[in-house]
Amino acid sequence: MKALGRGEPARAGERLVAALVGVVIAGLVALVPAVGWLFCLALALAGLGALTARWLRPAFFA
Repeated sequence: MKALGRGEPARAGERLVAALVGVVIAGLVALVPAVGWLFCLALALAGLGALTARWLRPAFFA
């Protein structure tokens, strides 16, 4: 959202819409035959890294 010049969504509905737009875009890119699977792999690894950083980050970064 920052890339579009907007802040993070504050309400749950706005977050849901942002997540759905992201899923649709990721799904469309995944349909590209040559690079779609690479995109899905990179997206999964980025998500796993974000979850790991969130769960294991020290308290002083919070």
